[in-house]
Amino acid sequence: MTVLALIAGVALVALVAWDIVLTLFHPGARGPLSYSANRATWRVARGISLRLLRGRGLNYAGPFAVVTNLMVWVLAMWLGFALIYLPYVGSFSYDPSTPFAAKGILEALYISGATITTVGFGDVVATGGVLRMVAVLEAASGFGVLSSAIAFVLAVYPLISQLRSTGLQLADAGALELEGALRVVCQAGPSQLTAVARDLIEDHEHLRRFPVLYYFESGNREESLSAVVRGSTLLLIALRCAPAHSLDYTPVYAEMMENVVGRLLDDLESDFLGGRRRGQAPPDPPGDEAGVRLRQMCSALCADGRETNFEGDWERLGSLVTRADLVLEALAREHGHGAQPVLPE
Repeated sequence: MTVLALIAGVALVALVAWDIVLTLFHPGARGPLSYSANRATWRVARGISLRLLRGRGLNYAGPFAVVTNLMVWVLAMWLGFALIYLPYVGSFSYDPSTPFAAKGILEALYISGATITTVGFGDVVATGGVLRMVAVLEAASGFGVLSSAIAFVLAVYPLISQLRSTGLQLADAGALELEGALRVVCQAGPSQLTAVARDLIEDHEHLRRFPVLYYFESGNREESLSAVVRGSTLLLIALRCAPAHSLDYTPVYAEMMENVVGRLLDDLESDFLGGRRRGQAPPDPPGDEAGVRLRQMCSALCADGRETNFEGDWERLGSLVTRADLVLEALAREHGHGAQPVLPE
């Protein structure tokens, strides 16, 4: 029992430290504790919102997920060091004027809590060089967890505003409808399209680095992740539907946007809408029917009857757009707002 408690404590402390490193410093990895805590908080908040509050209150899920994330770090570190102290709890020096119980898990938790918060009442003191060094390490770890929590909050909240502003930018430009997206492509020019693509790439990278961004729901569909998915997909279609020879830069940006949309859908499908299933992405849906509809829509948009710039695989494009529709449906179910497909029925 003594050895098991010690091993479990060391493993838990190491897990928290590793989770913090992955969450704050790794650009694409998921911290196992943070990821699980975020998803659990989202499920609880979503269940309460949809079953008891008629869909209201879901915009608090993101802040609660951040708080839960930070609490998991603190509580797991606290418990980990308590398990390390547990086999040696009788070796500490106790103030004789202070009553203590059987010197078991409660005392180990008390010692760990007083040490990690650096309270230092002085009623319990570590004896021996090893225990003293462990106590110093825990005090330093508590300071590190607090600093990590502050850094996490300061890093996440500006990115929430950036993600929402991208959705609003697409909505204000009319890019949430195909005609508006085509107007953006035809009138914006290469520099504006580059800026839009850069914003979309940055938003996706921020989502990969901080998955908790997924759980922030403002209640406004134009500020949501759905707007980003829908707007980027419609811009891709508009770039493919651009009239031939009049906009010679559109094929380059179409290839870029196709990669942007594909990567975003990959991560949403594997990490959020389907759980954590990296390397097990669902097969691409058939795109033959959607490809035919896309080609007909593009031909109808070209008022002069000319062909579009796109000479590639319409079926592949149709499959990507079908995936986007499936993701939008799933996002609507998850976040409690209405689904609006990219391809009209």
